Amino acid sequence: MGDLQKSLAEDSTEAEQAFERRLPELMAIPGPMIPHVNLDLREVAIKVLAISSQLSVFRETLSSLTTFDVLALEGLEEYALTLYRAQEAYELACKHEDVGGLLAEAVKLRGVLLTDARAAARRGLLGASDLSGVQGQRSFRCVSRDLSVLVRALSSAPRLDKTSGSLRAELTRARELSALLLHKAERRRRKTLDLRRAMEVRGRAFKLLRRAYEEVRAGMMFLRRREKDAERWVPSLFAKRTRRRKVTASADVQLTTDIQPVTKQLEPVVSESRQEGLGPFEQ
Repeated sequence: MGDLQKSLAEDSTEAEQAFERRLPELMAIPGPMIPHVNLDLREVAIKVLAISSQLSVFRETLSSLTTFDVLALEGLEEYALTLYRAQEAYELACKHEDVGGLLAEAVKLRGVLLTDARAAARRGLLGASDLSGVQGQRSFRCVSRDLSVLVRALSSAPRLDKTSGSLRAELTRARELSALLLHKAERRRRKTLDLRRAMEVRGRAFKLLRRAYEEVRAGMMFLRRREKDAERWVPSLFAKRTRRRKVTASADVQLTTDIQPVTKQLEPVVSESRQEGLGPFEQ
């Protein structure tokens, strides 16, 4: 699977094209049906791509099953590529621009200008109402607004000496920071919306892949019921992990491991009773 992942990382054209072809199906999924996902979806997509390439030998036999949806098998590879592309878009939307230094500089400069403004107000050079708009909060928009208020108050004070080079430089920088913070705040707002959309599309892509994979897995469970090797061809999307149980001093039992699914939404595709019988594909 390493070579497959490397190939997709170097050239995602195929995944992009598959995503565009399956986009109508993605958008047709109702909102309430979109699952919450906590699997590594990039790994899931790579895993299903590797599996789908090995299932071609079963296509004719699976197609002969009366209730099997052959479109699930035919579309499995594209669904996996679509999920891979959707996961890439989600990861890109998660990346945030580091603006901590810019905000820290703006907060520090706000403190300097506020100290100057309050000193000027005590000397009667500024009215108290001129500073009433300063909120003192640390959000991008609030700091931007506070800087604008301070710049306006200090620049418009008729009796305040504004010939000081340091004050002029501070006011100029405050104007720049105010505009930058406002721009960054808007970009962060749009990025939040982009992230929500990316999460929704990723959920839709996983829903499509899961639906097709479960259909193929159910067919293989029936087809390979005597050989009992369906798991080798179409393993569960569940990740098996062990969990230690707390043992009391009086307990004299051998611990067993619990197998927990990674996500609550997923359920085993075929129950034990179905595997033992002929299942839905009985002819």
